[in-house]
This record gives sequence, C-alpha cells and structure tokens, in this order.
Amino acid sequence: MKKLLSGLLFFAVFSAAAQNTVIIPAYTGYAFPTEAGTDKEESELFSVKDGLHNWTNKQQRIQFYVNLHSTGKLNIELLLKNSVAGNSITVTAMPNTFPLRVPAENVFTVAVPAGNTFKKVTVGTVNVTTPGFYTIVIACKEKT
Repeated sequence: MKKLLSGLLFFAVFSAAAQNTVIIPAYTGYAFPTEAGTDKEESELFSVKDGLHNWTNKQQRIQFYVNLHSTGKLNIELLLKNSVAGNSITVTAMPNTFPLRVPAENVFTVAVPAGNTFKKVTVGTVNVTTPGFYTIVIACKEKT
C-alpha cells in the first residue's frame, strides 16, 4: 500500500508575541481511528526514532495536543518527507473545547514534499486569543 506520509519527525509551534517555541515530537501523536494491534505490540505509526511514519489510512487523523501559555500569533511548521510526490494534508489548529465549527483561517492545506530527507514546511499562522490547551489535527486531503 502506498504511504500517505513516510515521515513526520516533529513539528514546532512558535508564538511570535512571547517568542516561545514549543517542539512537539511526532511520536507523541494519537491516531483516530486507532491503530490495529495490541498494547504489547510496537506502534506501526509512531516511533521515537522515526516520528510519525508508515501512515497509509486516508481516513485516519493524527492529533497532537499543546499547552500554550500566552496569546499572540502562532506559527506552525512541520518537518516532512514522503517517498512519492503528489500527496497533501490538512492541518487544523483549534481550542481543546472541540468547537463544532473551526474557523476557515485555522485550516491549512500542505503539499507533502517528496524525497528521502526531511524538509521544513511552513503550515500557517493562527491567532491565539486565550492561553490553554489546543489540538492540532493532521488529516489526508489527497493521496496519490
């Protein structure tokens, strides 16, 4: 099966107002629906060494959680790589209250670069008006 994403090593969120940087290792993500397997098996999607890798299920969303301590602009960047060209993902940043409607300015489409080395991809900027926990969701938009 062709991979949607060969690797996401980590991503960073930067708060421009307070000059804070939060690095989120990709292996700390959660897959929904969850991966097949048992607790005793090693994850097929997440590893400390490779981050998020071998993601093939288009229906699966990958979620990350971050606690933001200040307000201001939040710049989101990903380190991505993929063995084939033409895939794209959407990245959504939202308050952890799980609103029924996410503002359009908080949903970004990102082309996944092809290649065997990680490339830094700037996703977009979100305006954080309230400190607290936020959810960042990565989903498949197009898979070749």
